[in-house]
Amino acid sequence: TSNGNDTHSRICARDKNHTETESCSGGTATCTKKAICSTCNEEYGVMKAHDYTAKVVDDSYLKSAATNTDAAVYYKSCSVCGASSEGTEFEATFTHGYPLGKAIEYLYCDENGANWQTGIRQDGTYTPVSDSNFEWTGTAENPGWYVVAGQLIIDGRVTVNGNVHLILMDGCELTVKGGIQVQDNSTQSTPNTNSLTIYAQSSGENMGKLIATNIERYLAGIGGGYRSNGGTITINGGSIESTSGIEGSAIGGGLCGNGGTITINGGTVTATGELGAGIGGGNCAGSGTITINGGTVTAIGGDGAGIGGGMCAHDNGGSGPVRGTITINGGTVT
Repeated sequence: TSNGNDTHSRICARDKNHTETESCSGGTATCTKKAICSTCNEEYGVMKAHDYTAKVVDDSYLKSAATNTDAAVYYKSCSVCGASSEGTEFEATFTHGYPLGKAIEYLYCDENGANWQTGIRQDGTYTPVSDSNFEWTGTAENPGWYVVAGQLIIDGRVTVNGNVHLILMDGCELTVKGGIQVQDNSTQSTPNTNSLTIYAQSSGENMGKLIATNIERYLAGIGGGYRSNGGTITINGGSIESTSGIEGSAIGGGLCGNGGTITINGGTVTATGELGAGIGGGNCAGSGTITINGGTVTAIGGDGAGIGGGMCAHDNGGSGPVRGTITINGGTVT
């Protein structure tokens, strides 16, 4: 029987004057409920402190809206119960997005990875990436421009349809749990129109980061889906980390899909495949056309090539027919 003071007592069935008292134990406290004793089944102790680490972009947590000079500021919230940290001794905030009316700068180069310049996207000509953006779209005539700011997680696979450009702002980190599908949609009579070009604002430690992880089997981390070639992928900058699903490539084709057209001009790229290539084809497929003009590239293929074809494929330097083209003009490649 609980004594109401974090202890419980047992009473002898033969002599009620004989009692045994001990401290309550067992169970797990949360920030909303005390622990439940495993012996007396009553609450005891204290509730666990809130874990104010969640970064949730919602009006209920808004501290200050974005202005022409400052990004919006939100209070961090409890990762367990959602309570706001506002007004607590552990009050903490984070910024999200960017100031209103802000022009976004980015670094770009020519098709050979040379002649670097600074481009500008004016307010109203780009779309801020949010955690609900599962489709990025554009056309040859009207490319889709997307901008990542702050810390962001997209819990699902993003699909690129058409001509898409992605700017990673300095200090940002975008994690896509499911990867990014950039799939070759060509037919016998029409060329591929799906392309993703990634830019950064700088080349130092503060450059924006993109992480493609939690990839389903057969799919590329960034690139093709099941039995599909990769589309056109160009990396001009940023810190890019991509892993594959089993039998897909980290950057390139899915299972039985070649790598498509992949160009790396700058940034830091880490690509880890499993049975598929790190950069190139999925299992049973060739590399496609891969060109590295610059940047720091680390490619690990497991049983596939680091850069080239997946397992059971034959690429430059291997036996059998050449099934792709790999050109390294510069950069640091391991």
